[in-house]
Amino acid sequence: MDADTACTIGQYLNFISARAAGTAMTTAAWIRNFVTSHPEYK
Repeated sequence: MDADTACTIGQYLNFISARAAGTAMTTAAWIRNFVTSHPEYK
């Protein structure tokens, strides 16, 4: 495996690990936070 592939796989595994641990925001949580904190949201 070349260095670029290993780096890409490592980044993806870190991302999955953060999602599983709850330290990375899910897409739904990000959207919910974006909408509710938007100044035009009523």
